[in-house]
Amino acid sequence: MRSLVLTKNREILVGLRMSGFEGIYCENTGELIGEYNKALSNENIGILILTQNDYNEMKMEESFKDSWKILPLVVTIPEGEDSYDSDFLLSRVKEAIGVKLD
Repeated sequence: MRSLVLTKNREILVGLRMSGFEGIYCENTGELIGEYNKALSNENIGILILTQNDYNEMKMEESFKDSWKILPLVVTIPEGEDSYDSDFLLSRVKEAIGVKLD
């Protein structure tokens, strides 16, 4: 199994490639969705890494279909200081288990 980075951000792609990850740079959201769908059908990819901004843009497109498959695991990473919410982890846990925690 291998990991793959899909992004429209060249800086993040270069940084993750320097860390040993394979990656694909996409010019626009349509291309990003196409590469995302290809990666979902590739049995050799175990982890698919996207930036939070790219994932949010993809969700806004009608052609995007989110996957709830076990593999590949889709991971989003913050892009810049503004995209990381202080309750990020808590909101992900709430979403995953379907329980409202106050």
